[in-house]
Amino acid sequence: MKLLATILTFAFLSLALYSCGGKGLIPETQTYNGMGSRWTAVLNPSGSFSMNELDAGVEVNGTWTETSSKWMELTVSDATGSGAPSAGSKAHALLIPGVVLLVKPFSGKQIISMVLAGTCPTKDLTANWVVTNIPDSKNVTDADMDIYGVFSYTADTNSAALPHKYTINGTDLGEGTIGSFSCTDGVGTVADARMYFSEVGGALVHTNISNASDSSFIVALPAKKINTKTVLAGTYNGLVYQQSTGSDELFPVELTLSTAGTGNAYVYNNNDPNSTVNTSAGAGFSITTVDSPTDGFLVGTVTDESNNTGTIRCTANTNINGSGKTFLFCIGSNPGENSKMYNLMLISK
Repeated sequence: MKLLATILTFAFLSLALYSCGGKGLIPETQTYNGMGSRWTAVLNPSGSFSMNELDAGVEVNGTWTETSSKWMELTVSDATGSGAPSAGSKAHALLIPGVVLLVKPFSGKQIISMVLAGTCPTKDLTANWVVTNIPDSKNVTDADMDIYGVFSYTADTNSAALPHKYTINGTDLGEGTIGSFSCTDGVGTVADARMYFSEVGGALVHTNISNASDSSFIVALPAKKINTKTVLAGTYNGLVYQQSTGSDELFPVELTLSTAGTGNAYVYNNNDPNSTVNTSAGAGFSITTVDSPTDGFLVGTVTDESNNTGTIRCTANTNINGSGKTFLFCIGSNPGENSKMYNLMLISK
């Protein structure tokens, strides 16, 4: 868990450095929040960083670079404390400046998503969410398994809720109540859940913290009406996480999406974003419907090399926060084993 927290922080630092326009323009000190831990980070204009993990006393120093393929590469210089990574360790991350971050970690096989830390919300907000982790006891196709929906916060009552919770086939399971919570420095806590708020209107929700096997991770970002598939056309970098009965998989991909909403997600050779993509290894991706069941959601399919097909549901947004970036965050069925979860997280280059 602490290693995962370390990974998150490295990625968060790369997000901050890049979002502020590059080296030399970042503030001297910024604080970042993420699921599983709390860190304080000191960022230097030279591109170096130092961090202190407030719970476990882990201290990390490192550097970051941006690769030619628009991934962020994070390298550890030195680190101390229980679970700290070794010097020279590397991780890769994708980002939308000032908005959201996706991490391919040093180890482990699950996409780690983060939003840039913000302050506690003072205005009502509504966002679309997708799940990036489901309880061990559940299948993604279960009739009572909500995998995407709408998140809302009401300022007057300082409470959060999930007004809509949808299954993979689009059935609305109704409202889920998170309730009133306390919030400090952008981190809200209630019962056995924790929320991390972003200034651009996003949130992370970690439920059932005390029982890891029953936890869910929810990533919520501002909703926006799409209207047409055409606006999503472009080339994206992304991460695929797919569960299976055998061994779960996590790998980086590149996808070029046509104006018709179709494309192929090709895998990077050797799972290395510094490499080229293998155009003989990948999956077909197709958007069939936009703004369904509500604005900003997409319905589609993903087809593997054996022509197996899985249903996917995505949330999307274009030019989010004026960044010029588009994201598509998808959850659905593993094409080769439909009961298992499939995540596809894409950020335009």
